[in-house]
Amino acid sequence: MNKLIIGSVGFPRIGDYWIVLQDAFKEALKGLSSAFGASYILSGCTITGTSTKACTEGFVVLNNEVYYVPVHTAAFTGSGTLC
Repeated sequence: MNKLIIGSVGFPRIGDYWIVLQDAFKEALKGLSSAFGASYILSGCTITGTSTKACTEGFVVLNNEVYYVPVHTAAFTGSGTLC
């Protein structure tokens, strides 16, 4: 577990503090999300339509990293699945 140690010289530089917090939050989220697999839809990302597919905004997890997905549309002409 990463710990922020504050010594007798006072509070660490603010940039270092935020890096430690960001890394700790990222590790905790990665650990929690690994229970659901490496790739999945976290929220939103609903696909609608027939020949032109529309996807709502949302968040996905790919290889244990969280990504934002903006609203978008795409023409779909194949006979396979859209994923």
